[in-house]
Amino acid sequence: MDRTRHAQKVIEVGPGLSVLAERLRARLSDERRFMLGFCGAPGSGKSTLAAALVSMLGATSVVVPMDGFHIATAALATPDQIRRRAAIDTFDVFGCLAILERLSGRTNHDAGAVIYAPGFDHDARLR
Repeated sequence: MDRTRHAQKVIEVGPGLSVLAERLRARLSDERRFMLGFCGAPGSGKSTLAAALVSMLGATSVVVPMDGFHIATAALATPDQIRRRAAIDTFDVFGCLAILERLSGRTNHDAGAVIYAPGFDHDARLR
């Protein structure tokens, strides 16, 4: 596999991210849980942007990666699904929604509990 194809790019986020971080800090000051999601094409920098924002916000924020909800290649039923990995039928939508619901605080049984979410390391595929 060509590792250079998967090399991380440096993303210049500029002052806009600082402005967003300040606005989020203001929202976080009322001690209510606040969720923010990023969407975009595969490889567009969503995870990188989220990590940069969390590093600016500090211990009051975490990244919950959606990549962990992609169904494992070994569990996909057809070669077509493998080719279209990340399409809706290759993604655990209900698992992702369950985590988001728990994180939203709508379920009383999670008050004060640690909530675990699956992760995925793109670089691990290259090792």
